[in-house]
Amino acid sequence: MPATGSDYKPIQSSAAGSMKRAGDPVLLFDGACKLCSYTVQYILRHDKKLIFSFYSLQSVLGKQMLAEKGLAPFPDSVILLQGCQVYVRSGAIIRIAELLGGFYRLASGLWIIPGFMRDALYDFIASHRYSWFGRNESCTLAQPGDENHSG
Repeated sequence: MPATGSDYKPIQSSAAGSMKRAGDPVLLFDGACKLCSYTVQYILRHDKKLIFSFYSLQSVLGKQMLAEKGLAPFPDSVILLQGCQVYVRSGAIIRIAELLGGFYRLASGLWIIPGFMRDALYDFIASHRYSWFGRNESCTLAQPGDENHSG
């Protein structure tokens, strides 16, 4: 069954007892990319409010969420969905930092750099990510007890 807007309803978090809410950020990432997986694990460790959910771009749900937003797959981009907003590439990274809070919010200052410049650096790293960091045999997101973060 295809994903619809109603699929973004509160989900009980088993670990912390907190509720996921419609509009909480959903991060779509390349599950085969070790750099992406390291980044997701970093966010998991620093997501004190337990607001993020994660899906591989290769997963059925990841593909459904992209289709629901009318987006084609972005194989070289992290994608952040937050309510009706869609952030890609460097914009997604900046928004993730803002949502993590604390000193990460300083990344907000990067919005003053034109997107084409930020994305040129992002694209350079993305185009070399497999040769620099390697590939996963399978998606390494799910860890026992992380039901509140992964989907």
